[in-house]
Parts: sequence; C-alpha cells; structure tokens
Amino acid sequence: MLYVPVSDLAAAVIVRSHLEALTAPPVVLYIGPDQILPVTSFLGAIVGFVLMFWQKLGLLTRKLLARVRRVTESTHTESGV
Repeated sequence: MLYVPVSDLAAAVIVRSHLEALTAPPVVLYIGPDQILPVTSFLGAIVGFVLMFWQKLGLLTRKLLARVRRVTESTHTESGV
C-alpha cells in the first residue's frame, strides 16, 4: 500500500478543484437581473440628471462652441488666411 502525506493529498485536491473550476460550463457566466438592475439604475440616474439640466447644458455647449469659432476665425483673419 502506498502512503501519501496528507499535505500532498490536500494540494492535489485543491489543484483538481481549481482545474475543474476553469473548465466549468458557461452557466457560471450567466448574468441575471440581480446583477443588471444596479447598472441600469446607475445609468438611469445619469440620464435623469442630464435631462434635468438639458437646457442649461445645451446653452453652455452653444456658448463654448461660439467662443471656439470666434477664436479660430480671429486667428485665421490675423494670419491672413
């Protein structure tokens, strides 16, 4: 009869269990509603915040674009292009 030290046996069991976990079926990768709901809630909060301030964000964007256009037009006219 072959006697194997307990530590070697435990190591073999641990290695085998990790190898089996790596070759597990794709059911382990299932994403259910309980994982998706917090993500959608976070996205909904961001969209809601943007929609609350949509008008002010649009006005700010238009002002910034107008300022950028003025600066680029003034540099073109100064350089003689």
